[in-house]
Amino acid sequence: MRRNAIFLALSLSFAAMNLTWLSDLGFPDGHVTDYERALSTPLRYIAWGQLVCSCYFFLLMVFGKNGSYPRWTTFFCLIILAGILSGSVLLPWYYRVYLGLENGEGG
Repeated sequence: MRRNAIFLALSLSFAAMNLTWLSDLGFPDGHVTDYERALSTPLRYIAWGQLVCSCYFFLLMVFGKNGSYPRWTTFFCLIILAGILSGSVLLPWYYRVYLGLENGEGG
């Protein structure tokens, strides 16, 4: 049960981080940079995936008993969480550094 609570907290925190970032897109005048436009769709899907994982971990935490589900389920969820986490960290890096899209920062 404790393990599921930790996974639940992790997935909810990263979903909140991505959804917060998505809500802050653009400048006050409404201009959205190419970087933000390119990154908004993949991050939206990643955030929804994190919310689905959060629901699953919540259901496991409430209805699952210790040892009542197979260990591969936890391993599978860890793999999904690692993929979602790497997507929310590596995707912005790819668009900013590798593709060189301007993100609107600077003088």
